[in-house]
Amino acid sequence: MVNYFKFIFLFLLIKYSFSEITYDIDESNNTIKISYNDVILFDHSTSSPIVSVGFGEATFVDSLGSFDITDEILYKDDLTYYAIITANATYTEIHFRKNDDDTDGFQAVFTLREMSTESGVDHLHYEIYSIGNGTEYNRIFFVLVGEKDEGVGRIVNDSNTNSGSVGSYYTTYWPQASYLSDRYYSLILSNYEYSELNFESPEQNLIYVHSNYVTGDILQENEMIPLVSKISKFIGLQQRLPEWILKGAVIAFEGGTDEVMPLYNQVKESGVDVSAIWIQDWSGKIRTGFGYRVYWNWKLDDTFYTDFDSHIKNLTEDGVNVMVYCNPYLIEGSELFQIADRNGYFLKTSSGETYLQDFGGFSAGTIDLYSQEANQWYTETLRNNTIKIGIKGWMADFGEYTDLDMFSSSTIEPEVLHNKLPFVWADTNRNIVGDSNEDVVYFMRSGSRGSSSRQMLNWAGDQNVDFSIADGVASTIVASLSLSVSGMGLTHFDIGGYTTQTPVLTRSEELLLRSAEYAVFTPVMRTHLGNEPNANVQVYDSPELLSKFSRLTKIHSRLYNYTKSLLDLNLNEGIPVLRPVLLHYPNNAEVKDLKTQYMFGSDVIVAPVIHKGQTIVSVFIPGGDDSEWLSFWPKVSNETYFGPQTYDVDAPIGYPAAFYRKDSSYSDLFRSISDDFGIL
Repeated sequence: MVNYFKFIFLFLLIKYSFSEITYDIDESNNTIKISYNDVILFDHSTSSPIVSVGFGEATFVDSLGSFDITDEILYKDDLTYYAIITANATYTEIHFRKNDDDTDGFQAVFTLREMSTESGVDHLHYEIYSIGNGTEYNRIFFVLVGEKDEGVGRIVNDSNTNSGSVGSYYTTYWPQASYLSDRYYSLILSNYEYSELNFESPEQNLIYVHSNYVTGDILQENEMIPLVSKISKFIGLQQRLPEWILKGAVIAFEGGTDEVMPLYNQVKESGVDVSAIWIQDWSGKIRTGFGYRVYWNWKLDDTFYTDFDSHIKNLTEDGVNVMVYCNPYLIEGSELFQIADRNGYFLKTSSGETYLQDFGGFSAGTIDLYSQEANQWYTETLRNNTIKIGIKGWMADFGEYTDLDMFSSSTIEPEVLHNKLPFVWADTNRNIVGDSNEDVVYFMRSGSRGSSSRQMLNWAGDQNVDFSIADGVASTIVASLSLSVSGMGLTHFDIGGYTTQTPVLTRSEELLLRSAEYAVFTPVMRTHLGNEPNANVQVYDSPELLSKFSRLTKIHSRLYNYTKSLLDLNLNEGIPVLRPVLLHYPNNAEVKDLKTQYMFGSDVIVAPVIHKGQTIVSVFIPGGDDSEWLSFWPKVSNETYFGPQTYDVDAPIGYPAAFYRKDSSYSDLFRSISDDFGIL
């Protein structure tokens, strides 16, 4: 249990137009309104102060990466009185205090400063910090909202209870403290301490931080797409994806050379467009209560994958790359663990011993990525054991799993260590690849502020192998769209899901094909075997299934030129590949409720099937009366659709509800898909 000092500050949202920092001050009534570009951001009065401070106690109980958080505010003081120090068009400084006559006691300094980044992104930078009595209280660095393992089987009501890694509907792998307002601005919090963003009030957005120093930035534009572009450029753009991963599908295999190569040949000979084979168990595998798990010793197990160097060479000559798996942990007792342990490269306990965490059936140490020496060793080890032997990519898993009693050899506090680790893990992977190697790709699930600048590709994490809204295929759409307005524009997911619990939760052929047809309209198609591969339907289980899946991979390959144009736009302008319909059509009231319908670029609308047994999808076609869209499958449903209207669209398996703008410059490409793949 800890005591902490907290800042609470409020935002009032209203209409937008361009100008500068302006003020509406009435000192006699103790009120002040502060606007930026004619948007009222701060509205202070005695009854509704901008800044409040308080003390509280919190407990954080970790179980397999999921935190049970108890947070209690013991008392809160509203800082109702203010003194303006500076108030001009580019800079604001106001001192807030509890009592009107307490000018020598505790005060909170509130500043706003108009700034521009080196790349020319204009923004409003804010800071809130304390002076005078009260500054002796310690800042508390704690978990940002949801900075924990997302969990499996996220709880949506109290009757569904599990222990350990179970989370809730609101838990996330990427809890960046920012939001996008329909008033055409975005607020980004720089703090890595525990924070809450509360939107319960229709009039105020409450940002709540465990710190006595709060800082961040506000970005504005007059349209949604330029605003999202500005957010991406401000946080940092993604790296370029290699072109090979955009054509066809990355197919998952496991089980050693004798199992993988015959299955690969079967898939390839069936006509599947294979961009890469993805082998999670390249380093070996162990059996746990959660199914088979990868042996966390990041080097090729040449007793399991015999003669694999020659297979990598042959696959490369065949135009197929090899991808593997790694994370920032090493399993206790392994070869690499012993090297790291001898050299002190792991995070430590308070007594200086290597900290071992339970990962569900085995224990592992966490590399101290904050240590320059440890990070350099891990970077070189992973590069030598992957890229140097011809491997072209990997899943860079985890990054959000550290506990709060784990210590680095650097001076970083454990709370900040926890919250910033996803960024440091992304940076490590970027350094493994190097800035000049454009042929290699890594993909990650965890993130925090700044991670998007060092990532190449996000994946949605460990979804259930089902159609559940909270943690099934639908949740991957919500995750992608949320990230798309937060600076991360390249996302994909596990086709068919991952989390399997025999016999109650296993993958069906329907789920596999429904998620695959949705993945066609994303930048990257990739299958996953799941944690219990033998219990799940796999793409190679029958010739009929392979034929259906092969058709979908060919459609994805056919979309290459369009997809590449979207990646170029994301690379240069930070405009995401998958987008909420709201970004393009904010004036259509219906788009605010669209959680599982999205735009693939500006020219394609997709409404995936998200329910078991569903064959008809409700689709909102946006735009004005002159908005005309064509179905990819005119022989399945109507050919032409006009906006703004909602339609019930037939969507048999293999023919998802997908539409393209009639006047698109890629209409010939889209029409070729209708002609060549649109026959039932």
